[in-house]
Amino acid sequence: MTFGTRLQELRKAKGYSRADVASLMGMSSVSVEKWELDKRRPSLQRAEVLANLYGLSVNELIGDTIFTKDQKMKASVIATILSSNDNGKKQELKDKLIKMGFTDNQIESFFSMAITIFR
Repeated sequence: MTFGTRLQELRKAKGYSRADVASLMGMSSVSVEKWELDKRRPSLQRAEVLANLYGLSVNELIGDTIFTKDQKMKASVIATILSSNDNGKKQELKDKLIKMGFTDNQIESFFSMAITIFR
């Protein structure tokens, strides 16, 4: 099951339309539609709101829908690095991601998500 399919099933189980979810979150139903069609992903902040809306933790919301086992293991290692006090390792990781073409905002969002989900 994809993340979008999971979001759609959760929404329908609560009896909400896309417009209902969008209204409750203060956004457009087009954004909710894009999430459900796997065209976009919600930010960590939006994922937290969705999880609360559906009575789940972020980890339960995401479950096994986004990450493979290998990706989860890598993210767990990254979360451990980010949670440590080793600023050199954090900067080294950030530098590698920048070289891969990620923006500062994408990196910060990823770091935040990794810590929230995998710690």
